[in-house]
Amino acid sequence: MQTTVINKLSSDQIDQLIKLYRNELWCNKLGNVLMDEIISHPKLKQIPHFDLYCLPEMNEFYQQFGFTTELNGLGVMRRDNS
Repeated sequence: MQTTVINKLSSDQIDQLIKLYRNELWCNKLGNVLMDEIISHPKLKQIPHFDLYCLPEMNEFYQQFGFTTELNGLGVMRRDNS
């Protein structure tokens, strides 16, 4: 479902979302509201864990919601298929 929404956005709309994401408004207001809604949603309580991909400068923001970079040696790997 998330991929479907992202695929419908134009390049300009995605750029605007990235700017919002990096904006203090995200970290101080909108981001807090959205994260609280996601974490406290009754239908998501049964999910054992959430995985999150973010820029290193956003780690501190997400740590306040219980996210950690300590994954017992696990890391992210990617292979581009181009």
